[in-house]
Amino acid sequence: MEHKNMVATIYIKDGMAVKSPTELDKKKDVLELASVYDDSGIDKIICYDLSTDDDEHEKNILAIREINRNVQVKTAGTVTCAKAAKAKFVKVYVAGEESEVYEN
Repeated sequence: MEHKNMVATIYIKDGMAVKSPTELDKKKDVLELASVYDDSGIDKIICYDLSTDDDEHEKNILAIREINRNVQVKTAGTVTCAKAAKAKFVKVYVAGEESEVYEN
């Protein structure tokens, strides 16, 4: 029997989960949402960092690391912070640590 992975996404803005990259007004606790996904049997969570400056970027990375410390689900994240966007590269974080850099 073929195994399929269930993948969930979390968009992170100011260290909080938001509904989508275009709907930033409704915020929810990142860890609470990740715990719901973990309890629901999700196989992987992909976190999207929607930061616009370096301070916000650091806050979002801390949120991704907090998820990794508290849930069993594998977590990966893409980061498009101001520095990475200027350099035309996207950093990919796996389990809260920088893994690979792809050209944007």
